[in-house]
Amino acid sequence: MRLLGALVLLLALAVPARADTFGEVPFRPVSGVATCVRATGMPGELARWTRNGVELLRADAGGLTPAGTLALGRAFVCPAVAGHANGSAVVAVLRKGGVHVTVREPGAGFAAPETLPLSESAELVDLAAAASPRGEAVVAVLLTEAGRARVIAFRRAPGGRFGAAENVAAWPAGDAFELGVAAGADGAGRVTLAWSRDATSISSALEVASAAPGAAFGAPSRVGTAQDGDPSLAVAPDGRALLAFESGQTGVTVVEREPGAAEFGPPVSMLGAGAWGPIALSLEDGGGAAVAWRADALNTHNGVRVVTRPGAGAFGAPRDAVPGSRERGDGLLAFGSEAPPQDTPQLAAAIVGANVVLGWANSLGDGGTGVAQAATGALAGGPFARTAVGGPVRPAISLAPLALADGRAALAWADDAVELDDFPTGQGRLHLAVAGAPPAVDAPPPVLTVPRLKRQRRYIDDALVLPLRCAAACDVRAVAHAGRVPGLQVASRAAAGPLTLRVNGFELLRNRPAHVRVTLRWGAPGSRASATRTVRVPIRMLHSPPLPAPVGVRARRSGDDVIVTWRASFASRHGVFLVSALRGHAEPLAVRGVGARGRRTFRLTLHDAAKATRVIVSAEGFSDQKSRQQTVEVH
Repeated sequence: MRLLGALVLLLALAVPARADTFGEVPFRPVSGVATCVRATGMPGELARWTRNGVELLRADAGGLTPAGTLALGRAFVCPAVAGHANGSAVVAVLRKGGVHVTVREPGAGFAAPETLPLSESAELVDLAAAASPRGEAVVAVLLTEAGRARVIAFRRAPGGRFGAAENVAAWPAGDAFELGVAAGADGAGRVTLAWSRDATSISSALEVASAAPGAAFGAPSRVGTAQDGDPSLAVAPDGRALLAFESGQTGVTVVEREPGAAEFGPPVSMLGAGAWGPIALSLEDGGGAAVAWRADALNTHNGVRVVTRPGAGAFGAPRDAVPGSRERGDGLLAFGSEAPPQDTPQLAAAIVGANVVLGWANSLGDGGTGVAQAATGALAGGPFARTAVGGPVRPAISLAPLALADGRAALAWADDAVELDDFPTGQGRLHLAVAGAPPAVDAPPPVLTVPRLKRQRRYIDDALVLPLRCAAACDVRAVAHAGRVPGLQVASRAAAGPLTLRVNGFELLRNRPAHVRVTLRWGAPGSRASATRTVRVPIRMLHSPPLPAPVGVRARRSGDDVIVTWRASFASRHGVFLVSALRGHAEPLAVRGVGARGRRTFRLTLHDAAKATRVIVSAEGFSDQKSRQQTVEVH
């Protein structure tokens, strides 16, 4: 019997893993934050944000390997990355003063970066980039300035440099924060731009324009009306193009331009619920395509719906890669950051052979995990196979599906220590799951010790402090159930030892509780096995101290800078003074903050703010206090 058992085990181990399921290879820790993961279009190649630009990575069955860096400078938002299987690619980042961009032509390396200048008074709304298989490139920017919104484009011919900005469209600016721009380029070098512009208070008009190499952009044409202003565009090398958008009552709508055609055809509505969030598109030569969206159904979440086709023609009936489940609570608020940029693990799609591979992350609500999901299904129809990858403690904050050089599908994603939903704080890891790879062996969760908690004296916006101890390397998540939105922090240890969690939340302690219930979930790093425990943190609430007012504010130019001085109406150890330099109604030219710290006099320099016309000094306290501010002209 012992011999028979060993034979059965040997045969079980010899059975190959299913090609439609995903197994994770060992993750790769990085220095600082891991975010903004993007596929470049070349099989097995990825790009990610770094403090000084972009790092390139090679993905294969062995994991993720660094493959070089692009020194583009620190980006304000995630880099725009696009390319093709032959290696043609473009990477663009937004920086102060303009867009820094580099292009790679087929068979070559990335060229020296160029700077595409933007007006200092303009406010950027969205950025897009595209490259053709021949090496043409385009960078499109949607911005607002002087009460008008504009779409401008910078183009580059193969072997050349980017030309001057081209005005593609303009209109009176409205709620431009809801708008977006997309770009694509085909094998003949024809560039196509799509954007949304203000139509009504609750909808946006979708417009397109294209340009052949060496020719000007044609007049914009309207192709539909979108409920959500972010267009999704895909352009194949043969010139076929798809544009998808959420159109309210009719749900998801797709318009298509045939190869060689000048205009997009009539809109086609996809049956089923509308979309929540951006729509994912993937398109290949010959018309094979996939359109995927997060189904917007009442009181459900995490559903993903897909329509596909193996070639040109009508799309098949909608299929659920995963049905939605009952919503268990409100999602946590998201907070942005300029450094590092904040990404979101949006639904993304890639065609790999005769299949489409999808990647997304479950919502991170009260009790949600944010765990990454991978699914594959045939373009010709049939069921989808879905795999939850990664551990349930650290939420995915960025992801990208891709094809490897050996033709297999894969999903790459980043996770991090986070707080306040998906705001990364700097213990980044990069992960890769490969179709057909065996699932990783999950380590059991280590022992987690919580000492006896003393009563904590806290102001309304203070963090809860949880001292813990892990018996081995660990990932720990804490969710505090109080206030309008649960507080959250995820932290990790690379070895056994103490770990202190500081759990912040939006108005977490506004109701002045005597205790706050906190749910802990922990596991070994990267493991899918986890344990949970609930603790009650005793709290003694303190009344918010008085907030000083800024008085005697003065602002004067000094070269390229503005020097600001002021006094506090009384000394306080609490509160922050925010100093903003403004010109017109655009975004501030510079913003800095300084803590009160018991001081009475302050002096602060706003760099590169000499064009500002006024300065605002604002005293900010706790969330139950009104700010106190003073505005002065710059002399």
